[in-house]
Amino acid sequence: MELVDTSRLWARRVAKIDPAWIENVAPHLCKSKYGEAHWDENQGAVYGKETVICGGLPIISGRRVHYGRVDAKAARSVFLREGIIGAR
Repeated sequence: MELVDTSRLWARRVAKIDPAWIENVAPHLCKSKYGEAHWDENQGAVYGKETVICGGLPIISGRRVHYGRVDAKAARSVFLREGIIGAR
């Protein structure tokens, strides 16, 4: 903790914030971006990476997500391109 005496007394760095909490506590302030969709042969599904942003700062980066729940049309395209055609 650090005390700063200006016209008033302020305390800085009094609480530690775990960025993972922000998503649970304030989901209305968070936005998700998705990318890197790829076919996972072991799982038999298309997966991608999720980045959660709050206030312009990335709080979670590179979380693995099932891409079919995010963008079904894009997941189908990746499945056809990498899962079916790429397997030949």
